[in-house]
Amino acid sequence: MEVAGERANAVEGLAARDEPVEGPKIWQHLYVLDHVHELDDVYRDVKGLGAFSSLAAARSAIWAALDLPGFRDAPEGFRITPLEITGEPRTGETVHLVLHVLENEDLEDQAVDYLGAYRDEAQAERVTAEQEGARVLRAGESYWSGAYVLDERKWLEGYVSAPPDDARTDDERSDTSSSGPAGR
Repeated sequence: MEVAGERANAVEGLAARDEPVEGPKIWQHLYVLDHVHELDDVYRDVKGLGAFSSLAAARSAIWAALDLPGFRDAPEGFRITPLEITGEPRTGETVHLVLHVLENEDLEDQAVDYLGAYRDEAQAERVTAEQEGARVLRAGESYWSGAYVLDERKWLEGYVSAPPDDARTDDERSDTSSSGPAGR
Protein backbone atom coordinates (compact mmCIF):
# COMPACT_ATOMS: atom_id res chain seq x y z
CA MET A 1 0.00 0.00 0.00
CA GLU A 2 1.53 3.27 -1.10
CA VAL A 3 0.60 5.75 1.64
CA ALA A 4 2.82 8.60 0.40
CA GLY A 5 1.21 8.45 -3.05
CA GLU A 6 -2.28 8.49 -1.52
CA ARG A 7 -1.32 11.51 0.57
CA ALA A 8 -0.02 13.41 -2.44
CA ASN A 9 -3.16 12.55 -4.41
CA ALA A 10 -5.38 13.69 -1.51
CA VAL A 11 -3.68 17.08 -1.33
CA GLU A 12 -3.16 17.66 -5.06
CA GLY A 13 -6.73 16.53 -5.84
CA LEU A 14 -7.96 19.60 -4.00
CA ALA A 15 -6.26 21.96 -6.43
CA ALA A 16 -8.85 22.03 -9.21
CA ARG A 17 -11.95 22.46 -7.11
CA ASP A 18 -10.58 24.86 -4.49
CA GLU A 19 -8.91 27.58 -6.54
CA PRO A 20 -9.94 31.14 -5.60
CA VAL A 21 -13.02 32.52 -7.30
CA GLU A 22 -12.54 35.80 -9.17
CA GLY A 23 -14.48 38.71 -7.74
CA PRO A 24 -14.32 42.37 -6.78
CA LYS A 25 -10.92 43.44 -5.47
CA ILE A 26 -12.28 44.25 -2.00
CA TRP A 27 -13.26 40.62 -1.44
CA GLN A 28 -10.57 38.14 -0.51
CA HIS A 29 -10.78 34.47 0.43
CA LEU A 30 -10.02 32.47 3.49
CA TYR A 31 -10.06 28.67 3.49
CA VAL A 32 -11.82 26.40 5.98
CA LEU A 33 -10.41 22.89 6.35
CA ASP A 34 -12.56 19.94 7.43
CA HIS A 35 -12.01 16.21 7.53
CA VAL A 36 -14.81 13.68 7.02
CA HIS A 37 -14.07 10.12 8.13
CA GLU A 38 -16.60 7.61 6.79
CA LEU A 39 -16.65 4.98 9.55
CA ASP A 40 -18.94 2.60 7.68
CA ASP A 41 -22.02 2.80 5.45
CA VAL A 42 -23.99 4.69 8.11
CA TYR A 43 -21.63 6.63 10.38
CA ARG A 44 -19.28 9.48 9.60
CA ASP A 45 -17.23 11.78 11.76
CA VAL A 46 -16.60 15.43 10.80
CA LYS A 47 -13.69 17.38 12.28
CA GLY A 48 -13.01 21.09 11.73
CA LEU A 49 -9.25 21.58 11.41
CA GLY A 50 -9.25 25.37 11.19
CA ALA A 51 -9.57 28.45 9.00
CA PHE A 52 -6.58 29.56 6.97
CA SER A 53 -5.47 32.81 5.34
CA SER A 54 -4.34 31.08 2.15
CA LEU A 55 -4.90 27.92 0.16
CA ALA A 56 -1.22 27.05 0.68
CA ALA A 57 -1.65 27.27 4.48
CA ALA A 58 -4.70 24.98 4.34
CA ARG A 59 -2.79 22.44 2.24
CA SER A 60 0.14 22.61 4.65
CA ALA A 61 -2.27 21.76 7.49
CA ILE A 62 -3.40 18.70 5.51
CA TRP A 63 0.19 17.49 5.15
CA ALA A 64 0.73 17.91 8.91
CA ALA A 65 -2.53 16.09 9.75
CA LEU A 66 -1.77 13.12 7.48
CA ASP A 67 0.73 11.81 10.04
CA LEU A 68 -1.84 11.85 12.87
CA PRO A 69 -4.21 9.08 14.03
CA GLY A 70 -7.63 9.26 12.40
CA PHE A 71 -6.56 11.55 9.58
CA ARG A 72 -4.03 9.08 8.18
CA ASP A 73 -6.76 6.41 8.18
CA ALA A 74 -8.85 8.44 5.70
CA PRO A 75 -6.51 10.62 3.61
CA GLU A 76 -9.28 11.23 1.08
CA GLY A 77 -11.50 12.87 3.71
CA PHE A 78 -10.06 16.40 3.61
CA ARG A 79 -12.27 19.22 2.32
CA ILE A 80 -11.24 22.83 1.74
CA THR A 81 -14.04 25.40 1.52
CA PRO A 82 -13.17 28.89 0.25
CA LEU A 83 -15.16 31.72 1.86
CA GLU A 84 -15.20 35.37 0.89
CA ILE A 85 -14.31 38.02 3.43
CA THR A 86 -13.74 41.76 3.03
CA GLY A 87 -10.09 42.74 3.06
CA GLU A 88 -7.06 40.49 3.25
CA PRO A 89 -7.12 37.68 5.84
CA ARG A 90 -4.14 37.87 8.23
CA THR A 91 -2.47 35.14 10.27
CA GLY A 92 -3.56 35.37 13.91
CA GLU A 93 -6.70 37.36 13.11
CA THR A 94 -9.96 36.12 14.64
CA VAL A 95 -12.78 35.55 12.17
CA HIS A 96 -16.32 34.40 12.84
CA LEU A 97 -17.80 31.67 10.66
CA VAL A 98 -21.53 31.03 10.27
CA LEU A 99 -22.40 27.37 9.87
CA HIS A 100 -25.48 25.35 9.02
CA VAL A 101 -25.41 21.95 10.75
CA LEU A 102 -27.76 19.06 10.11
CA GLU A 103 -27.57 15.93 12.26
CA ASN A 104 -29.91 13.01 12.04
CA GLU A 105 -31.81 12.04 15.19
CA ASP A 106 -29.39 9.26 16.14
CA LEU A 107 -26.36 11.54 15.65
CA GLU A 108 -25.14 8.96 13.14
CA ASP A 109 -24.45 11.46 10.42
CA GLN A 110 -23.66 15.14 10.23
CA ALA A 111 -23.56 17.65 7.40
CA VAL A 112 -21.84 21.01 7.84
CA ASP A 113 -22.10 23.91 5.40
CA TYR A 114 -20.22 27.18 5.87
CA LEU A 115 -22.45 30.14 5.04
CA GLY A 116 -20.07 33.03 5.57
CA ALA A 117 -17.03 34.55 7.25
CA TYR A 118 -17.12 37.82 9.20
CA ARG A 119 -14.60 39.95 11.04
CA ASP A 120 -17.26 41.23 13.43
CA GLU A 121 -18.75 38.78 15.95
CA ALA A 122 -21.99 40.79 16.25
CA GLN A 123 -22.49 40.63 12.49
CA ALA A 124 -21.97 36.85 12.49
CA GLU A 125 -24.49 36.49 15.31
CA ARG A 126 -27.03 38.65 13.42
CA VAL A 127 -26.66 36.48 10.31
CA THR A 128 -27.04 33.35 12.44
CA ALA A 129 -30.23 34.69 14.06
CA GLU A 130 -31.62 35.74 10.66
CA GLN A 131 -31.01 32.26 9.27
CA GLU A 132 -32.65 30.60 12.27
CA GLY A 133 -35.67 32.92 12.08
CA ALA A 134 -36.13 32.63 8.32
CA ARG A 135 -37.85 29.26 8.43
CA VAL A 136 -38.94 26.39 10.65
CA LEU A 137 -35.92 24.26 11.50
CA ARG A 138 -36.05 20.50 11.12
CA ALA A 139 -35.08 18.20 13.99
CA GLY A 140 -31.29 18.15 14.24
CA GLU A 141 -30.90 21.33 12.21
CA SER A 142 -29.13 24.37 13.59
CA TYR A 143 -27.19 27.48 12.68
CA TRP A 144 -24.33 28.76 14.74
CA SER A 145 -21.34 31.02 14.59
CA GLY A 146 -17.90 30.23 15.91
CA ALA A 147 -14.64 32.11 16.30
CA TYR A 148 -11.53 30.82 14.50
CA VAL A 149 -8.01 32.20 14.68
CA LEU A 150 -6.61 32.20 11.14
CA ASP A 151 -3.83 29.69 10.52
CA GLU A 152 -4.31 28.03 13.92
CA ARG A 153 -4.60 24.27 13.41
CA LYS A 154 -6.96 22.15 15.51
CA TRP A 155 -6.87 18.43 16.35
CA LEU A 156 -3.08 18.49 16.72
CA GLU A 157 -2.94 15.03 18.28
CA GLY A 158 -5.32 13.36 15.84
CA TYR A 159 -8.37 11.41 16.96
CA VAL A 160 -9.92 7.96 17.24
CA SER A 161 -13.50 7.50 16.04
CA ALA A 162 -15.99 4.82 16.88
CA PRO A 163 -19.66 4.39 15.94
CA PRO A 164 -22.20 5.11 18.73
CA ASP A 165 -22.36 2.49 21.50
CA ASP A 166 -25.46 0.76 20.12
CA ALA A 167 -23.60 -0.04 16.87
CA ARG A 168 -20.51 -1.52 18.53
CA THR A 169 -19.94 -5.02 19.80
CA ASP A 170 -19.65 -5.78 23.53
CA ASP A 171 -15.87 -6.07 23.15
CA GLU A 172 -15.65 -2.68 21.47
CA ARG A 173 -17.81 -1.04 24.18
CA SER A 174 -15.54 -2.35 26.93
CA ASP A 175 -12.43 -1.01 25.18
CA THR A 176 -12.41 2.66 26.25
CA SER A 177 -9.27 3.38 24.25
CA SER A 178 -11.23 3.13 20.99
CA SER A 179 -13.76 5.90 21.59
CA GLY A 180 -13.70 9.65 21.53
CA PRO A 181 -11.25 12.21 20.23
CA ALA A 182 -7.57 11.84 20.97
CA GLY A 183 -7.37 15.57 21.56
CA ARG A 184 -7.69 19.03 20.12
